[in-house]
Amino acid sequence: MKTIFDYNPTSDELKAIGFYSFVTSGALGYAGEMTKEVYMQKVPQDKAIFDTALLLEYRNQDASELWAQIPEMHDEYVRGFDYEQIEA
Repeated sequence: MKTIFDYNPTSDELKAIGFYSFVTSGALGYAGEMTKEVYMQKVPQDKAIFDTALLLEYRNQDASELWAQIPEMHDEYVRGFDYEQIEA
């Protein structure tokens, strides 16, 4: 599986997209250095795609192929993760 680490992100890029956030560390249950190996063990594939898409967008590159793989997560991201779904 290709991950964000395959795109050689800088520390500043990772900080800018929230990769090193306290929330992320808590959700993964891991507080050490995040290496590619640890990342691949701890992060589900859809979240890995999401992280890579965020990095590409931050770089002003086309992430549409990645977003197409995770349309529900993309919809949540576009809406700011704060919308309420109401069953019809």
